[in-house]
Amino acid sequence: MIIFFALACTVSKGLDTAENIQEDTFVEVDPITLIDPTTLPAASNPCREPVLVDVNYVVDGDTVFVQAPQGEEKVRFIGIDTAELGYDGEPDECYAQEARDFLIDLIDERKVWLSFDALCEDTFGRTLAYVHTSVGSQGFVQRQMIQRGMAKDFPFDDTPAFREMFAEDALQAQQAGIGGWGACGWD
Repeated sequence: MIIFFALACTVSKGLDTAENIQEDTFVEVDPITLIDPTTLPAASNPCREPVLVDVNYVVDGDTVFVQAPQGEEKVRFIGIDTAELGYDGEPDECYAQEARDFLIDLIDERKVWLSFDALCEDTFGRTLAYVHTSVGSQGFVQRQMIQRGMAKDFPFDDTPAFREMFAEDALQAQQAGIGGWGACGWD
């Protein structure tokens, strides 16, 4: 009987009441928010500081709509060109849908960092940016698109920072026949 009384007292001390309940709260942190933007690849004289944005919509393989601190922006990826999607009943160019699908899987409805070169806007009013999902070459979206044969390198006159790097990535993808290089016979 003494053992039963001792157990009963031990159990009653452990009972939770509204005052004793302590909730463990877990706040999920997106690792991209922890990136120091000064570590992102960028031009030596960028037109803007890097900015963390939310991707709202992938238009095609090289253009997205993002929600930036100052509002929605249409962003054209610097240094790459992807096959065009068909509009108004026109057929898609070879590998256009694959490039868009790849980009959707990679960044749609996610946070990304944008970094910039000397020119921030093209003649169509689109923001020109380099896009990053993490630090380093694996997080550099343009390089991933080129290396996987989803895009060709496309040097812009006023945004030369990574021109040589993109050209080397494209040459390797072309020589290996990766993506559109093999499927579409890009030249």
